[in-house]
Amino acid sequence: MSVKRYVCFYDTFMEAESEEDENGEWVKYEDYAALQAEVSRLKMEESKLLTLCETYEGDLERLIKAGDELADKAKLAGCNECFGMFNALEDALDAWNAAKEGKQP
Repeated sequence: MSVKRYVCFYDTFMEAESEEDENGEWVKYEDYAALQAEVSRLKMEESKLLTLCETYEGDLERLIKAGDELADKAKLAGCNECFGMFNALEDALDAWNAAKEGKQP
């Protein structure tokens, strides 16, 4: 949105005048109202996004906890001894731990 700025002054007949000036301290009410509406809209959007992030953070924590529990159960169950799957299980656990740190396997 482009907002024009103005400076206000009195002319030689002491009548109030204004002229466009990029450093002016004044804006038209319509522009101000539009900016105010845009700020309100952006604040609502920010609030929704923050709520969504909090939801995803909670989901992420639950998924990490569930993944850790699954990895621990797999180790305890001795699955790594079944059918020579030791390397596959170790690779999966390494990939899980790397993913938790934000690394891609």
